[in-house]
Amino acid sequence: MLVIVRMTFHIVNVKLPPAQNNKGRVIIVKKSNTDTFKLNSNRVKVTCDESNIDLNNTIEIKMNYSSRTFQSDGENWHIIGTKGS
Repeated sequence: MLVIVRMTFHIVNVKLPPAQNNKGRVIIVKKSNTDTFKLNSNRVKVTCDESNIDLNNTIEIKMNYSSRTFQSDGENWHIIGTKGS
């Protein structure tokens, strides 16, 4: 599943589904902006209530056109790919 987040003037929160119900599932979250020349804007916060993401509760994507690829092992989500910051 690919989630493209088009930025607004506010922080955007993306909540991953429970890892326990999604073993093996891969989700890509990419930050985008309608202003192609603006590299920085508000952050994307990726969370999961029922499990961790690489030992953390929250992951932030800061730069436009950056992405994170997550995969569930049935207990937690893991970052298996990163582009940008």
